[in-house]
Amino acid sequence: KGCVKKKIDLANWMGNLDDSKRDTSINFLAIPGSHDSMTYGITRSSTISPDAEEIIVKLAKHLRPFVKLIMFNWSVTQGKNVTNQLKLGVRYLDLRIALKASDHRNFYFVHGMYANKINGGLSDIVKFLNAHKKEIVILDFQHFYGLSYADHERLVKLITEIFKDKLCPEQSSVRSVTLNWMMENNYQVIAIYRAGFSRSSPLLWSSNLWPNPWPNTMNSSHLLQYLQDGLPTRNYNLGFVSQCVLTPQTSTVVMFPFNGVMSKCAKPVCKKIIPWIQEQSPPLNVAMADFVDMKNATLPMTVV
Repeated sequence: KGCVKKKIDLANWMGNLDDSKRDTSINFLAIPGSHDSMTYGITRSSTISPDAEEIIVKLAKHLRPFVKLIMFNWSVTQGKNVTNQLKLGVRYLDLRIALKASDHRNFYFVHGMYANKINGGLSDIVKFLNAHKKEIVILDFQHFYGLSYADHERLVKLITEIFKDKLCPEQSSVRSVTLNWMMENNYQVIAIYRAGFSRSSPLLWSSNLWPNPWPNTMNSSHLLQYLQDGLPTRNYNLGFVSQCVLTPQTSTVVMFPFNGVMSKCAKPVCKKIIPWIQEQSPPLNVAMADFVDMKNATLPMTVV
């Protein structure tokens, strides 16, 4: 089994599936995902973003360089840029977006700190899809911070301008969507928009079509139990995201300020969760993790 897995061309894995798999409902395909996909754009000099814990914001006012260094370690969850994540087989991207107080024109990716403007990352996804016509990507616009109704209008306009006719309109049944059906219609992007504004555009998929339950634990055994309990009870008419991630609490950061997501979250998960993923067939759908490139892309390779 290991030898077969190593031969998988992760950049083209969807296109290389046999027809029976390409005709399988997309919510029954096992799909690798990255958690806080765009955090590779965060640097040590990035500013604190609106989603940061209140205690962190207060500390940052008094101990700015020191707090930023700690924040950096705990904000970055991906080491590879989005193009390389896609080349590693990731087909689900977790996106969080905010404006800056000093810049109300541009949208930024965030996770405790500001990463890059969204335009570049989204355009990189388009370039990848143009070069890989049989691949599709699920974009989960999961959290928005400080956006007004008018800001949501601008953001949705930007998303539709960037992805154009690649965007697959929301379907009444997720089970009707297959890779072959998407390719026949030249669709390559499913955009889930977890805000009420999704109802204003037929091109945005509402949150309830792709449940994404949050384990919210730092205990890898509790995480495994949560994942094990979640799959058998999922609704088979919907998509489903298994969040294979540990969530650092404020106390975690205080106890281990100079560690970070890689050592305290990603490595323990890899050790505990990969064996569980290997045992799954359907009903596993999306499996999302930190540092997807870790250990020669073990997670994407195992999920695929």
